Amino acid sequence: MKVRIVSPLGFCKGVQEAIEKAILAKKENPDKNVYLLGGIIHNQDAIDALESEGLILLDERMKPIEQWLQEIEPDQVVVFSAHGHDKKLDLICKNKNLKIYDTTCTFVEDNLREAIVEGEKRPIIYIGSSGHPECEAFMLNYPKAYLFDVRNNELADADEIDFNPLVIAQTTLSAKEINAAKEILNDEFPNIAYGRERCFSTSIRQKAIMDLPSSVEALVVLGSPYSNNSVKLYELGKERMFKTFLVRNLKDLKKIDLRGINEVALASGASTFIDICKECITYLESL
Repeated sequence: MKVRIVSPLGFCKGVQEAIEKAILAKKENPDKNVYLLGGIIHNQDAIDALESEGLILLDERMKPIEQWLQEIEPDQVVVFSAHGHDKKLDLICKNKNLKIYDTTCTFVEDNLREAIVEGEKRPIIYIGSSGHPECEAFMLNYPKAYLFDVRNNELADADEIDFNPLVIAQTTLSAKEINAAKEILNDEFPNIAYGRERCFSTSIRQKAIMDLPSSVEALVVLGSPYSNNSVKLYELGKERMFKTFLVRNLKDLKKIDLRGINEVALASGASTFIDICKECITYLESL
């Protein structure tokens, strides 16, 4: 079987830095409990690895992060997600003397910073996926923004926007989602301007999928079903009409029937271990 690698593979810079900062938090505080406030990245294998280092996951799917914070004993350590968080939570940490390690991705921080600065001059529209942690954090930290929700392609409170808005987008969306939003917004606002959107790692991985040759018969995307950027790669593979699979790791990959496939492409989300990628490449090449 011919295996075509979709580059880049493995962690993006933001994920790598988040993992390293979380491990550093435990190393610098060996005698304290170190809590991961939600999955700092959307990859269960990475979370499992951090838990094996002694970090404690407080799952935001079980209860809100604010409630978890209220239950943590004072003088411990917390690690905030790479997707960003409500800055109001920092005050709770301060009041309980909790040491903070903030792993928020640089691209996510830059998007919020642009909104705060430019929002002094004009309305801000945020293209995001409601319910996603990055979108939720942005809207909590800049509640004056108007949300264009890609889940239903609708702009909230559009009639309140009276002049020349600036658009900022969630970093992990697909080009297709952003372009669809832009088409609607361009019709609504003739003098609209566009600011920051997808991060470089998201853009280049999506473009690499779209540039795959038609000789590819199947696409394997390594990533979590909870990872927005991994799911977007999967959706692009389906759009290209490849036989497409989204799997977490080698164990999941081995469950897939690839008999009759002569050429397969392998891609990874930005929060997938490079070692998992290498294991899966070796396996595919052995078929």
